[in-house]
Formats: sequence, C-alpha cells, structure tokens
Amino acid sequence: MKCVYCNQEIIKISKEHIIQNALGGSLESKKICCDKCNEFLGKRIDKPFTDMFIPILMHIDKLDKTNKKVSKHSIHAKGITVNSGKYDVIVKDRKITSCPELQKKLKNNYDKSMFMAYNFELFRISDNNSFLNGIKKIAFNYAVHYFNEKKLPTDILTSKIHVYKLVELKEIQFNQEIIPYYPLTIFDDFIENQETEVYHNLILFTFDNKLWCYVGLFNTFKYYVCLSDNCSFSINCSYSQYIKKLSHNTSFVNYRRFKHKLILAQEFDVDIRLEDSEFKKQIFTKIQKQNKEFDYYTYVNDLCTNTGFLYECIKKDEKFLSSFRYWFNYFTDRIDYENNDYYSKENSSERYINKKYKETILLSDGQEMAYPEYLFNNFNEEQCKAYCAKQLEKLANYIKENKEEGDE
Repeated sequence: MKCVYCNQEIIKISKEHIIQNALGGSLESKKICCDKCNEFLGKRIDKPFTDMFIPILMHIDKLDKTNKKVSKHSIHAKGITVNSGKYDVIVKDRKITSCPELQKKLKNNYDKSMFMAYNFELFRISDNNSFLNGIKKIAFNYAVHYFNEKKLPTDILTSKIHVYKLVELKEIQFNQEIIPYYPLTIFDDFIENQETEVYHNLILFTFDNKLWCYVGLFNTFKYYVCLSDNCSFSINCSYSQYIKKLSHNTSFVNYRRFKHKLILAQEFDVDIRLEDSEFKKQIFTKIQKQNKEFDYYTYVNDLCTNTGFLYECIKKDEKFLSSFRYWFNYFTDRIDYENNDYYSKENSSERYINKKYKETILLSDGQEMAYPEYLFNNFNEEQCKAYCAKQLEKLANYIKENKEEGDE
C-alpha cells in the first residue's frame, strides 16, 4: 500500500483522522498516508486549522477526542464587571486570568473577582488560507478513505494536490475549488431551523462526472470541495457524527471464554494479544464511536416526520410543497396530495428523504443542477454573509448554554 501523498510504500502504519482529532473527529483510516506525511500535515495543515477553533473547542464540554491532551490555550474576550463595565481580558481554561487595562489602572487594587462574566466573538475565518486548506484536506481524506474501502483508483483525487519534495518533504498544496454553502430553498431553511444538535457531516457525491464533497463542521462551517472534474464512478455516501463526550466506563465489556474474546477481536479489529484492560478499552472506544455516528438522511427524515410544523408549511406554501416533493420520495398511491394528506400516521412510514439532498437543486425548467455549481453561478455575497452570521450566532448560543451547564 502506498502513501497517497509521497507515493512511497507505507511501512509504518499511521492512523489519520478524516476530520481532525482536535475537532472531535472519530473516523480514522490506516490507508491514507505514511507516518512522515501524517506528521508533516499535522504541523503544516492541521495545527493552523484547528487552532482557529480554540474559542469553540475550549467551551464545549461534550467534545471527545481520542488523545488525552488538555488544551491550555488562551483566548481574548470581553470581560464584564459587576458594575457592567466591559474590558479586554485574557481567558484560559474558561477563567479570566488577566486584564492588562484594569491592572494598569487599578494596580494593587485589581482583583479578578470583580469580573462576573465574559463574552467572546466567533469571528469570520472563511477567507483564511489555513482554514480553507483544512476544509480541503478533510474532503480529500474522506474521498481517499471511501475509494480505498471500495478498491477504486485514487489517481483522479491526487490530480488536484501538489507535493513538493527534494530530499525531504517541503510542501503539500491542496488546489481543489472550494465553494461556501448557504441554503437556496425554503426546504433547506426549514431543516436548519429544526436542528438542535451540533454535529460534523460529510457527503461525497458525483454529478455530471464531477466529484464533490460537502463538508459541514459543527453544522456551522459548510463548504463544497470539487475533488475531480473527471469521475466516471457513481458515488453517493455520507458520514455524520455528533459532537459529544464518551463515557470511559468499560465494565460492561466482558467475556468469559477465549472464543468470546476472539469474536470481539475479529468484529472490532482489535489485537487479541493485548492485555485484558487495554483490549477492553479499545473495544469500548470503538463501540462508543459507533454510538456517535448516525445516518444523515434518516436524521433529516426524522426532523420532518416528527414536527407538525411541516404540515402547516405544505398547506400554505406552494413553493415549499414543490421543494418537499423534490427532496422526498413517496409511494404516491398511498398519499393524497389534493386533500393535503401528507402527515397522517398511516402514511408517515412511507416518507423518506431523497439522497440527493444538498447535492442537486431543481431548476424552474425541471432540470437538475449540482448544488455547488448553482451556488457558484448565482453567488450572493450578502446572502452568504448573513447566513454565516446566523450560523455563528446559533453556535455561540449553544456554547453559552453548554458553558453554563458545565460551570455550575
């Protein structure tokens, strides 16, 4: 097996996270790159990328990572004093550690306890090169992972990356086109307004011989990456995981006989020669990872099925009805459109999401077009900015609620 970057044989197995471990990514692959390229990418691409998320990461209690490193980063925020004054402060481990302005002003009378709270802003980072490279790498990794699993040739993926190497590796460039996502239909808005969970989401798909990957982080930072302009394979797959902390209680992973241990080792691909405590720990971690993952299309379907608001939207809005019909498949002989029978209990099980959601868009002439290409051709910067601001506000509210629960 060869490294997808340097094209050298992989001698030392190196696990690569598809979504960076620092962001709580669980999906891993041993078939993407060698240990040297993995280490190089970690320093040059992953660290600058994940460091941008520090204000988010340090406030999410439920974020889970496979390593045990504790973040000691500091961030700048706006501290609020007991008399409602606002000052620039430095926050570390969720606590205000210093306020240079007040320290200089009050000197010996300065006391950190005069601050009752602090706020921080999730600033716009989407125009940053390191940020865009991190998104492209996630898309590329997911595609390579899928191609390896399906035993497809990865040469169409590597055509848009450039590796510069003399004696040692110097630079890896990700040159794929990237397009920011924002919702284009009433149905998209409806789905996003129903969401309450924070999750990561990847969708790999082809349309008109182009291979695209939709990358959604914290269901806030959302982009399309064009991985190939000449893909002859028909591809439609997705990966989604919740952002939540895993329990570390391994007591329920038990076995009495060696044959039972052997079955677990084979099922979860764990080395049977490990000590019992480490063996149980690795089995448990893999079970917990499975619990974090979910099927995205089932998730979207449930959002629609479980809310009565959907019925009201369909009744009142012809555009929504058109969009809803497009994104969902029905057994039409069981659904009475004319009498608005969309939400009856006997028919609810007959509704399921079309797996083209977020991949294509239906044009007024009845033709389909790739969602990212339509975005590119009709890009509205003001609309995109407004959407990004709205998503950042939603994430900030989630973090605030999470912080309050964790700090009680």
